[in-house]
Amino acid sequence: MRETYEQLVIHYRKQQLAVMSKRRILSLLRVLSFLLTGFAAYVAFTFSVFLGLTSIVIGISIFLVLVKRHLEAKAKYDFLSALERINKAEIGALDGNYSVFEDGKNYLDGQHDYMHDLDLFGDRSIFQCLNRTVTNKGRDKLAYELANSYEIVGTLSERQKAISELSALLDWRQEFGATGMVAKTEDKEYQQLMDWNKDQLTGFNSLIFKLQIWVLPVTGIGAIATYNFDLITMFWLILYFCVPGFCVSRYLRITNRQSVLIGGITGTLRKFQRLSQLIESQNFKSELLCNIKSELLKDGSASKEVNALVKIANRLDNRINPLLGFILNLLLVWDLSCLKSLSAWKNRNSTKLNNWLNAIHQMDALISFANFTRNNEGYCVPQIGNTIFSVERIGHPLLLAKNRVDNNYSLNSVGDFSIITGANMAGKSTFLRAVGVNLILAMCGSVVCATKFTFQPTRLFTSMRTTDSLQDNESYFYTELKRLKMLISKLDSGEPLFIILDEILKGTNSKDKAEGSKLVLEKILKKQATGIIATHDLSLCEIENAYPENIRNYSFDARIKGKELIFDYKIRDGVCQNMNASFLMQQMGIV
Repeated sequence: MRETYEQLVIHYRKQQLAVMSKRRILSLLRVLSFLLTGFAAYVAFTFSVFLGLTSIVIGISIFLVLVKRHLEAKAKYDFLSALERINKAEIGALDGNYSVFEDGKNYLDGQHDYMHDLDLFGDRSIFQCLNRTVTNKGRDKLAYELANSYEIVGTLSERQKAISELSALLDWRQEFGATGMVAKTEDKEYQQLMDWNKDQLTGFNSLIFKLQIWVLPVTGIGAIATYNFDLITMFWLILYFCVPGFCVSRYLRITNRQSVLIGGITGTLRKFQRLSQLIESQNFKSELLCNIKSELLKDGSASKEVNALVKIANRLDNRINPLLGFILNLLLVWDLSCLKSLSAWKNRNSTKLNNWLNAIHQMDALISFANFTRNNEGYCVPQIGNTIFSVERIGHPLLLAKNRVDNNYSLNSVGDFSIITGANMAGKSTFLRAVGVNLILAMCGSVVCATKFTFQPTRLFTSMRTTDSLQDNESYFYTELKRLKMLISKLDSGEPLFIILDEILKGTNSKDKAEGSKLVLEKILKKQATGIIATHDLSLCEIENAYPENIRNYSFDARIKGKELIFDYKIRDGVCQNMNASFLMQQMGIV
């Protein structure tokens, strides 16, 4: 993929240079057309007024065409720049640099079942690694799926097929991303769109209202013609125009409200229109992607309807100019026409708008998983099987392949539990996080960092990074107990769990820790939970003797060679024999 991204960077950069040259030429032509129009008009007026006015009209028309072409070239340049940035960012991502992507730290919840322990959100997190969303709600959806992976596992097969199909559509995905990047929006604009959609517009389809829109402009033109032929005086003409003025003023409060609600979100509407058009125009095969597309094409076309709304919003913007708005309303009852169009649009689409946006946001989130799949072609697609958890060469997806040590591991049945011991820095915690993170990705339908991954979807619970709280006046130990209480409550409710614990009861003395850890583990075993516990307390490993059918000891070891501590980060059967705290303190000159 690196070579592909590098080639695309060069390709889009060349196209930008070509468009930049075109923009310079168009800028020069605009200046020349303006000067030539002035010169031509000056010469033409010496012959006749008609020729002078004609030359001005032709010159202005040419100038406006050049302005339009220049704006189109600028939009093309911005789009190509976005594509270049996308590919540069992906090259960085392949090197483990995700800093250009939003990290989702605002989603962090210390009380969540697992997100705090597994680096799910925040700097250098799983979310930052995955996130390629270009809509705020798409980003929210991606975060929700990671934080609630077990809740969406019912659509696992459909998601896997959709993600696999999207992963192959590199150009289409990048076009989707560039389109979203060029048209940035804010949460408040999305909320403003929702508020506008909820705002009721009734009574604008009545016969009387329609007659006002059609009759008043016609009679207004008639009144002007009558005055022009001196059939009526200015007094009667002004008196007539009080009628459309009165009709418009009756609805002024409603029109102003509609103008405020929709006036500032035309950029957001254009963004959704372009994104929906991309989805509608693509041929998909997987069921989930076809369903997303069909949602946008149900009873028409979302992109066409949103484009129609943009045009209405632009018409409504014309009234903001006081002089233009005054003329338009007197001659064409402009406000009433806009209200009728908005009311008709809402009658057709109000109930469908939210479904359209949800479809776009769902596609936005799926694209992030698809990009992750394409960037990691050596990862495997998880399979649901008879064993609870069985993997070959599992590793942590945030570690580069050249630095990563992979392991084989399995938990065969419900109720199986592994106790992992090991020296400091030998890889216990990294392995635990690798298991947890890949389990989440698997339930989301993503590929995982392994060569083989078989599992049974199970709700995940972890306790690995307990901290004290001065603000809440809670000790480290008390915080640990609260976390364990949460775990036991979930187990008591009969909820099946996959549990990952790292050094529980660290906040008390070694004797209490050993006894308490055994009690906790025995309580968990009675509930037929499945999972892993890492510990430095070797006495906890003795529980394997009491539960040989359920407990199995594993270890991560280290070798001391002269003054060098050697880690291989490989998981082994049995209890760890080498601890290294004293050695490390000696090497650092502490003791």
